[in-house]
Amino acid sequence: ATAGELAQLGSELIAVHGQHSHRLLNHVSEQRRALDKFGGIDLSLLEAARHRCRAIDAEIAEIGGDTKARAREIDLLSHQTSELSEAALHDVDEDEKLDALEDELVNAEAHRESAALLVAELADDDGVLDRLRTARTRLDSDGPFVNEAARLDALLLEFDDIVATMRDAGESMHDDPERLAAVRDRRHLLFELRRKYGDTLDEVMEFADQAGKRLDELISSDETSQRLAADRVAVLAEISEAAAVVRSARSKTAPGLAAAVEARLGSLAMERARISIEVDGVDGSEVEFRLAANSGATPQPIAKVASGGELARTMLAMQLELNTGPDTLIFDEVDAGIGGETGLVVGAALAEVARANQVLVITHLAQVAAYADHQIAVSKSDDGTRAVAEATLLSLDDRVGELSRMLGGDGSSASGRTHAAELLELVGERS
Repeated sequence: ATAGELAQLGSELIAVHGQHSHRLLNHVSEQRRALDKFGGIDLSLLEAARHRCRAIDAEIAEIGGDTKARAREIDLLSHQTSELSEAALHDVDEDEKLDALEDELVNAEAHRESAALLVAELADDDGVLDRLRTARTRLDSDGPFVNEAARLDALLLEFDDIVATMRDAGESMHDDPERLAAVRDRRHLLFELRRKYGDTLDEVMEFADQAGKRLDELISSDETSQRLAADRVAVLAEISEAAAVVRSARSKTAPGLAAAVEARLGSLAMERARISIEVDGVDGSEVEFRLAANSGATPQPIAKVASGGELARTMLAMQLELNTGPDTLIFDEVDAGIGGETGLVVGAALAEVARANQVLVITHLAQVAAYADHQIAVSKSDDGTRAVAEATLLSLDDRVGELSRMLGGDGSSASGRTHAAELLELVGERS
């Protein structure tokens, strides 16, 4: 654990009041929490609205990008998917087929002539077919050349089929400029699509599929984004309304808490002290406790103007009103500048706090020490080589002697011890 982590944990376990180490007085969040506790201020609506706003912001962040960037991508993908959809791609081999068709259309006359020549060579009088038939008639189907006769029969059938096919093909071939132009336009379109979206039609078709899916996602996310933007506007209005209610409640509560702390300070030898609590911010979250310790003084932030004893007593007064902070409280110099009956009042106040908390008090005042459940005497000795501090838990008899010493005696005189015993008895009766 780092020193910083230990310091943070320590501040949550133990509060030190005195020597200007005052968590409540130094932190706006603690002062705000004290005010809210005193007034029983309901923060649930404000916190719930803020929670919803954070959730909406998280959804918006998850969608990613800004609205303008998504709009630009939607426009681009819409154009691309529209272009690809109009192209009606469905055959990855279409370009090769169009190439063959264009060749056929461009060379229609030459192909017709080639077909006609082939048909003539095969089927005209004394052509290949006539000669094959003549040859076939010379073979006896039942003789030794029966196999060859069967093969010639098959070959004649094949040639007849070739002649018929070539004749039909040749007759169907004719110049068609319009169709040729359409084929060339289609081939140019496919070339442009390959130039922009892929090296092959297969890649172009894959791009079209992915672009369509991405467009659907963006349209959906854009609709979601617009809905979330509207929801955010609505929840911000809720936050504003709830914040105004909380600020009003905090502003109304502040004078009551200030008056209550002032009353406590009056019993802690700070009769002239005045407390004010400033509330600012849209939700009243900027809370500042101010103190004027003496008549005529202008209230200033407590941590900046109060002495160690005044700070400690102010914290004690707040603790009595709020019972806030960690379970263990340390008060240092809480008795500075007081004595007599006031010391007994301060001691009684500390004892009251100790009913709900573990309280450690560093004091030189017997009236305060007398209220302790357990008293520890701290002494220091120095033999010239080193100084040693020692803490001793006192028995009842030792305690009478220590209180006598704190009252100004030497701890052994009869009158001093009697006075100390009477003080313990008085405190016991008051407790």
